[in-house]
Amino acid sequence: MSVEQNKTIVQRYYDEFWGRANVAVVDNFCAPSFKFHLGRIVEIPDLNAFKQFSSLFFSSFPDFSCPVSEPMLAERDRVVTRYAWSGTHTAASQAVFNGLPATGKKVTVTGITIDRLADGKIVEEWCEEDLMGLAQQLGVIPPMG
Repeated sequence: MSVEQNKTIVQRYYDEFWGRANVAVVDNFCAPSFKFHLGRIVEIPDLNAFKQFSSLFFSSFPDFSCPVSEPMLAERDRVVTRYAWSGTHTAASQAVFNGLPATGKKVTVTGITIDRLADGKIVEEWCEEDLMGLAQQLGVIPPMG
């Protein structure tokens, strides 16, 4: 697939999956062997485990929103995306901080992903987010300085 086709697939993935917190559409964009890496804290080995993780995460932030904040960059089979997600932490979070009780706090987190595609599907995603900023916004750790 071309670089532009890969960017289109990833843009639709963001619009329809991350943008709408819609786990039902993830099969349209990701291969069954999909692997997800969130920094060094989360390694998800396949698409079914990713759907479970995403469902828990979205239920913790039911008003989750994740617009793409800058143009995507792509080369060969990789697409880089910068985004800022936001949501209100209204449910105990198994997907974030080992079951942190709901804080009711609205948070905004910036991040960058690198998606690798093969045969029109995302096969691997590396995600780096401002997790310290998230922890500070939720009151898990105090703000710096």
